[in-house]
Amino acid sequence: MTSGVLRAGARGEPVRDLQMRLASAGFASKDPSGLYAEGTENSVRQFQESRRIRVDGICGPQTWASLVESGRVLGDRLLSQHRPLLRGDDVLLLQRRLNALGFDAGREDGIFGPDTAAGLLDFQRNAGVAPDGVVGPSTIESLDRLGEQAGASVAAVREREALRQATRELTGQVVFLATAPELSLLGGVIERHLVNMGVSVVADHNGTDDRTLIEEANRSEASIFISISLGDRPGSRVCYFESERYRSEAGYRMASAVSTELSSVLDDLDATSTSGRMLRVLRETKMAAVVIQPAGENDAAETSVLVRRVEEIGLAIAAGVKRGIEKPDLDLTLENPVVKIPRES
Repeated sequence: MTSGVLRAGARGEPVRDLQMRLASAGFASKDPSGLYAEGTENSVRQFQESRRIRVDGICGPQTWASLVESGRVLGDRLLSQHRPLLRGDDVLLLQRRLNALGFDAGREDGIFGPDTAAGLLDFQRNAGVAPDGVVGPSTIESLDRLGEQAGASVAAVREREALRQATRELTGQVVFLATAPELSLLGGVIERHLVNMGVSVVADHNGTDDRTLIEEANRSEASIFISISLGDRPGSRVCYFESERYRSEAGYRMASAVSTELSSVLDDLDATSTSGRMLRVLRETKMAAVVIQPAGENDAAETSVLVRRVEEIGLAIAAGVKRGIEKPDLDLTLENPVVKIPRES
């Protein structure tokens, strides 16, 4: 296992390890073993796309962690809540199956936290399994006996109900605003407009690393997290948290509103789109979160538009945040209700 960054031109044992993990995940490369050439870079890009993370062909910390997590199969290890929190596709599948059965395991993010532990204990009590909070053979057997359920996620039901009851007033709320250094001017404009709307803003325009940003945001009293950065592809997009069968409804609502406002301003470019991603800051922050990418990092034309029209773009983003809270364009009805399984005798 490597803790460094691997990119085209690298070679040696870490690259061989990377290539083997990519092949196990279904993204084999035709490059010679141990050589990070075009084939390996393409395989990394394909893997990143499939995992909804940043697509750049570089194996950095998030890509490496995602590779490790992708190799986790439910039942291969004991799962329980402890520090550091367990992460992996086995946790994600557990969350999905519990939520579909009506046992609220929280958002399906592949992280075994307090919500997952609570949902697991609820399931064990109802299924007649020793309520020890550990996913071992007996719990796996009970889950397998019930099989995969097609019902909606109870966590999504809970979040939609919370949105129905939420205060639809932006004034007085706290927003954590993180801006990449190259977009600090835009970040300052957004901050000013949010403050004028009666919002308390906790701002970081210094390009602080994701881990520190997440810790600071989760310690704050913010109810909204906004990250402003350049994207990994051309075009303007607003990202929200989404895993295989789950999305953050609060994040989606916010992303849709910001996208609508930006599209009305950037009418000379392609319309702004929304995108469900598993970027680290979306996955690990505890509040409604969006990552706004108003331009691609290698698109000079788009970047020049940001500079020339920074004031109206910043105002559009702030207006989108306000709209996402006060006038959401989101149908909060649910088609497939979740039915919890009866307690076994």
